[in-house]
Amino acid sequence: MGKAKSIVRTLNFRKANFQLFKEFVSRTLWEMVLRDRGEEQSWQIFKDTFHRAQELSVLRCKRSSKEGKRLAWLSRDMLVKLKDKRELHRQWK
Repeated sequence: MGKAKSIVRTLNFRKANFQLFKEFVSRTLWEMVLRDRGEEQSWQIFKDTFHRAQELSVLRCKRSSKEGKRLAWLSRDMLVKLKDKRELHRQWK
């Protein structure tokens, strides 16, 4: 039996279109939508509208386990030098 691959997607706020998000949320007539509703039902309606607007305006990117661990400019060679420097400083202390 094979392992099921799980692709975790995270929101990429750097590429988000906040103007579009603002339009989606402001286009809703909140007084009419939330009139004669209870607290829980009003919250659920707001939350659903918010998430729908978020899905449409904020892109998702695939989260990788290894690529996000180190900075892009930090090469392998530089990483080794920093590790040695940290070790020397620890020994000096």
